[in-house]
Amino acid sequence: MGVITKNDVVAIVVAFNFSGERADNIITRLINQGVYTIVVDNSDRHSNFLESITSDYYFNGGNVGIAKAQNTGIRRALTKGAKGVLIFDQDSLIPGDYVVKMLQVANSVPENIGIISPKILDLNTGQFTNPRSYRRNAKGIKITNSIENDSDYFYAAKPIASGQFIFSRVFQEVGVMEENYFIDAVDTEFNLRAILAGYESIVHGDVLLHHTIGSKRTVTIGPILLRPSNHSAFRKYFIERNNIWMYRKFKKNVQGLGLQTMLTVLSQIVYILFENDKTAKFKSSFKGIVDGILTRR
Repeated sequence: MGVITKNDVVAIVVAFNFSGERADNIITRLINQGVYTIVVDNSDRHSNFLESITSDYYFNGGNVGIAKAQNTGIRRALTKGAKGVLIFDQDSLIPGDYVVKMLQVANSVPENIGIISPKILDLNTGQFTNPRSYRRNAKGIKITNSIENDSDYFYAAKPIASGQFIFSRVFQEVGVMEENYFIDAVDTEFNLRAILAGYESIVHGDVLLHHTIGSKRTVTIGPILLRPSNHSAFRKYFIERNNIWMYRKFKKNVQGLGLQTMLTVLSQIVYILFENDKTAKFKSSFKGIVDGILTRR
């Protein structure tokens, strides 16, 4: 496979109504670390600021969804001959040695590993996220809560996409992101598709990323601790619909996905009780559930 260097990697940042023109942001940090960076902008208006800080700015003319925006960047990266792609949301932050550490990992892992995710610190809660793990079985995989690997990394069934390093060979074999999903569960659907194609997906403890997940706040009900996501009614629809779509697609090969889907769907309903704009969110969630069950597209 050969050693992968910074010149072999392209970073993709999807922007949406990028707030402020601060000098320190994910884009400038990537560029300062020597990585060619593509910014795909889903905003309503063209951004002169974003265009000024990167040599490769693509304006979509509106919100076409994160999946399509990522695919725009991925295809441009593959055209440039990239051996690997880094994917970021605009609200992520990386330390100064992020790219170096990620490449050290990429060059040291076995070739069957196709996706490398960082250890993510959620800036809302101040805690590290713990994505579900998995182990392989005769039908495909089983989703588990436990860490299945005792080394510096563990297998991850549902990692967050931001900060991921994806080897280009994965896209060439399993395709790109599912654009019908538009925004939510895009990362998990792609991850499961890659795993079922024979690649492993890992979270590596040597690579750290700071990320803001929704607008979480902590709610306590006796001994029960809840962290409502405070996603908009628009997002609630896609969370519910896409998780049901994903279950219908992978249920034969991913043991435990039914339980995960049920918990996701029900937790979003419970969260609404502690969020604003309850009526609109309940309506969107119900519509998402119905459309998910009926597989409408």
